[in-house]
Amino acid sequence: MFVDDVWASLENMINFKSEHHESAAQGFGNLLPDGNWSGLMGLVNRREVDAGQRLFAVTVERTDAVDFTIPLLRTSLCLVIEKPGRNVFKWNNFLKPFSPQLWEAVLVSLLLLACFLSLLYRVKQRLAPDAAGGAVLDLGQSLQYVYTSFCQQGCSVTPSSASCRVVCLVTKLTATILVAGYSAYIVSHLTVHEPQMPFRSLTTLMADGTYKVGVLTNSFILMYLNGSKTKVLRRIYNELVDTNDLPLSELEGLQRTCTRRKYTYLTLCSSVPSEVRYLSCQIAIPWKSKSKRELAIPIAKGSPYRGVLNYYLNRMRNTGLLRRLRDKWWPRRGSDETRPWSSVPMGAVASIMMIPAVGIVAAVVIIVVECIVKRCCSCDKPSNTKARRK
Repeated sequence: MFVDDVWASLENMINFKSEHHESAAQGFGNLLPDGNWSGLMGLVNRREVDAGQRLFAVTVERTDAVDFTIPLLRTSLCLVIEKPGRNVFKWNNFLKPFSPQLWEAVLVSLLLLACFLSLLYRVKQRLAPDAAGGAVLDLGQSLQYVYTSFCQQGCSVTPSSASCRVVCLVTKLTATILVAGYSAYIVSHLTVHEPQMPFRSLTTLMADGTYKVGVLTNSFILMYLNGSKTKVLRRIYNELVDTNDLPLSELEGLQRTCTRRKYTYLTLCSSVPSEVRYLSCQIAIPWKSKSKRELAIPIAKGSPYRGVLNYYLNRMRNTGLLRRLRDKWWPRRGSDETRPWSSVPMGAVASIMMIPAVGIVAAVVIIVVECIVKRCCSCDKPSNTKARRK
C-alpha cells in the first residue's frame, strides 16, 4: 500500500524501526456513545501506539482526538457499481447520429433543393427551350435526383443548363458532408462502449430506490452519513445502508458490487485502484463528490514525533519522492495507453439490419398478393366471355 511505502521511506530516512500492534476492533474506528474511540483510532487516542500506519480522512471529530501529519493525499468520495453491460438493442440506433432538429433540417434541405432544381429547369425551358430534348426535371425527377444524391447513388438524369448543374453540385457537396458526418458518428457510437449508468448523483440514487449502499465498517463515511444534516445523505443512511451487514474491508465492499445485485459501495476514490485487480468483475464509478478529503497519518495527541515526521514528509514532497510513490499506486494515464479491441455485437446493429429484413418480407407479401389478384382476375375472364357470346 501507498502508506506502507511512505512509512518504510521514513524508517530509512530517520533510521528507526517500528513495532506494530493490531486493534481488536475491525476498521479505522468510530466515536462511541461514551466518548471513546474504537479500532485503530482508539489505539492512537489512548496512546497505546504512537501513530497509525494508515491514511485517515481528517475530520473535526478525529482532530479533537488525535493529531495528524501533513496531508499526503486529497481524494473524493465515490460510488462504485458493477459496470453495466452493453445495452444496444434499440430501434432508434440508426437515428442517433443526428438530433431531431438536424433530421428536420436534412428533410427540409432535400425538399428545397428538389423544388429549386425543378423551378430552375422550368424557367430555363420557358426562356430557352432545349431543342435536343434533354433530361426532363419535373418535381418528381428532381426529388429522385436529390434523394439518390443524399444516398450517395448515381442518377441517369444529367441537366443541360449551367444553373441546374450548380444546384446539382451543391446537392452533391451537401450530401457528401452529411453522409461523412453520419458515418463517423454511427461508427464511433457502435464501437465505443459507453455504459448507461443507473444513476449519476445521490438524488437519482435515492429516486431509483432499488440499490443498497455499502460502507466500510467503523469508517468516517459511516459517521459522515449518520451525522449529516443533508436530507439526501440522511435518507441514504436510514433507507439504503444496512448497518448490520457492513463489509469489513475495502476489498470485501468492492467485491460485493460483483456478487450482489443492485449493490453500490461508497468509498474514497483513492481506495479503488489498488483493489481492482482482485475483483471478479469490471466496475464503474457513476458518481464522485466535488469536494475532496485530505488523508493523513494519525499521531497521538501532543506526540513529539509529529514535528520530525512532518519535516521528513515535507522533504519527501520537495524531492518528488511522494509523487513517485503516488504514481506507483495510482499511475497516471498517458495518451499512448493501449485499449483492447472492441467488436461491434450483433445487438448493436439489429435495429438497422431489420430494415432490409422488413423490406424483403414486405416484397414477398406484395408479390403473393399480386399473384392471388392476378389468378382471381384470370379466373373471371372466361365466365365474362361466355356471357357475352350468349
